[in-house]
Amino acid sequence: MTVEWREEQIGNICKQICSGGTPKSTNIEYYTNGTIPWLNTKEINFNRIFHTEKNITEKALNSSSAKWIEADSIIVALYGETAGKVAITKIALTTNQACCNLTIDPNKADYNYIYYFLKNKNQSLINLKNGGAQQNLNVKIIKEFSIRLPPLPVQKKIAAILSSLDDKIELNTRMNNVLEEIARALFRRWFVEFEFPNAEGKPYKSAGGKMVESEMGSVPEGWNVRKLNDISKEIICGKTPSTKILEYYGNSTPFITIPDMHNQVYAISTERYLSINGVQSQPKKTIPKNSICVSCIATPGLVCLTAKNSQTNQQINSIVCKDEISPYFIYFSMLNISEFICTLGSSGSTTSNLNKGQFSKIKLIIPSCEIMKEFDKITSPIFKQIKGNQIESQMLTEVRDTLLPKLMSGEIEV
Repeated sequence: MTVEWREEQIGNICKQICSGGTPKSTNIEYYTNGTIPWLNTKEINFNRIFHTEKNITEKALNSSSAKWIEADSIIVALYGETAGKVAITKIALTTNQACCNLTIDPNKADYNYIYYFLKNKNQSLINLKNGGAQQNLNVKIIKEFSIRLPPLPVQKKIAAILSSLDDKIELNTRMNNVLEEIARALFRRWFVEFEFPNAEGKPYKSAGGKMVESEMGSVPEGWNVRKLNDISKEIICGKTPSTKILEYYGNSTPFITIPDMHNQVYAISTERYLSINGVQSQPKKTIPKNSICVSCIATPGLVCLTAKNSQTNQQINSIVCKDEISPYFIYFSMLNISEFICTLGSSGSTTSNLNKGQFSKIKLIIPSCEIMKEFDKITSPIFKQIKGNQIESQMLTEVRDTLLPKLMSGEIEV
């Protein structure tokens, strides 16, 4: 039996639709010890909101146009580059004025369905931006935006299919955060606090292990300070193949850029890929799996691992470890000095820039081979699980994004 769909404007299915507000940033008491979540548009990226980067006080809420927004509301970004992106808030919160907040009437529509519909129609929303130098959306545009609605039970079924995929992706992300923190805690314990197990299995430093002075302070006996260049087979600064030659780009080899590194342990999925011809045009720029990529220009200090042979652009320096050096040790070492890398890259110009020569001279405290091997033995299965979860999430994302337009158009019935 064919299900009847109807056209409806968003404003007709909402209990509340409004923008937010920003308390005066110069008033410190509006933000100090605040407990009210306050959302900025940069936090909206087709995601679920469980917390916000900033909180405001009740006085700030009462002194601005910010409003309480119910949990399970949909947030649409209105301004600039983020305009048209959507999110679902899983907590009650407030937002800035660049957000359009939709609290859906549950008797008229399913909020999850509306979220996925707007996600699918992202480009249509972007096309409605208007204004001068910076084109934006506004609440009126969102209110009048037309959506296609099947009967409510069908909406819920469609949303359930898509939500189940996002649930698993979200679970994988939480698992990976825990796994990475476990490995990172071990790194801090062994290589920052120097409490790795001694021959008797006791914490080295607490048990009176011998410490010696080095140029980087006290270190355990047998450890030494070495430059990145000394512990690497090679340090490779990436390069972008000519974008004028279309045949250089395809789906053969990941081409890692800074956006691919944010909040990722492994660069599993990249915005662009190189073809075989693209890779062969600069073969010396290929880095093997488990190389450590570090951003050194524009946004210095981001760190990720390669999941397979890859290339990067010129904003990234990559460390190819010698056989006796654990890539997981170097990964955490670089994360541990990310602020230092930012400082090295600051030269007074508007763009931070840490060149390959400067990067290669960065010094690290390197443990004994035995301790390095033991750390690698313990953390290798953890990183294998992290990579597996990321690969599964990528697959689920592709399935979800394939189903999304087909379900929303009625091409696939449920």
